[in-house]
Parts: sequence; C-alpha cells; structure tokens
Amino acid sequence: MDPTDMGSDNVRRSQAILRMPIDSVCAQMILHDGDRSEVLLFIAPSEDIGRLLGEGAPFMPVVRNGRVCMVARSAIAGLGVPARAVAPPSDDDLPMQIQKVSVKLRNGTAVDGELRWVMPLDRQKTIEYLNGDSACFEVHADDTVWHVVKAHVATVVDR
Repeated sequence: MDPTDMGSDNVRRSQAILRMPIDSVCAQMILHDGDRSEVLLFIAPSEDIGRLLGEGAPFMPVVRNGRVCMVARSAIAGLGVPARAVAPPSDDDLPMQIQKVSVKLRNGTAVDGELRWVMPLDRQKTIEYLNGDSACFEVHADDTVWHVVKAHVATVVDR
C-alpha cells in the first residue's frame, strides 16, 4: 500500500488532526477475529510498534480500504511491518538467541518465522522470552516483522 495512493481528503484531514510529526507505515493487520487487511499506520518517528500496541488510548487511527478507520487496540492480534535493514552483528554485540517457531493465534491464524532475543545467560529459554514484561513479541518472517500481541496467542511451537 502506497501512502500517496490514498488520495482521500479524509486521510489528509486525519493526519492534520494528529498535529505531530508522524511516519506513514504500510502494514498488514490481523484482528482478533482473523480478519486480515493492509493498513497505513500513523507512527511517530521515535515510537516502538510493540509499545504502540500495548499502551495508549483505546482506539488508534489507520487507513484501511482507502478510508480512515479507528481500530480498537484490544482487537489487534498482530501487525506485520516491513523489516528494516539490520546491521550485521559485531564482536561487541551480545549473543542473540534465535528460535524458529509457528505461532497460532486464538483466531486460527498462523504466523511462522523466528523469535530473536538477547537475554542474560541464565534466562535464554524461549519460554522466558515469551513470558517477559512486554505485551507483544516479534516474529521475523522473511522481509516482514510481525508484532504479535501475547493476549491473542493460543500456542507457540518450536520448529
């Protein structure tokens, strides 16, 4: 989805209402009932998508099907955003744990990919990562990073 294709006065008006610097980010959204759609997110440059899903007002604006739509944060099971280029690890980086998984959401949708995390040596198990404080976790799948809301997950299976 290209932000310039939106062409609607509705989109421009809603962006003006936000009154803060924002980036338009194309994403795939999975709702609690399994409905999938491509959306345009309005995200502040310093905002973390995981935090965006877990904190804030009950509703957030997105462009969906060419129209501005207010979506309940609690209804979002996952957001898939394009993966940004990642710098290759250096010798000074902490060791990263990688686990291939299949995540099945309560609505039956599956998200396959890799969990990637850095934890202290005594907390490197997948279960310890999943049980962390964050409301979401990331699944890296090809060129998409899925931000999966833990409350909507049924199972996570190692592959």
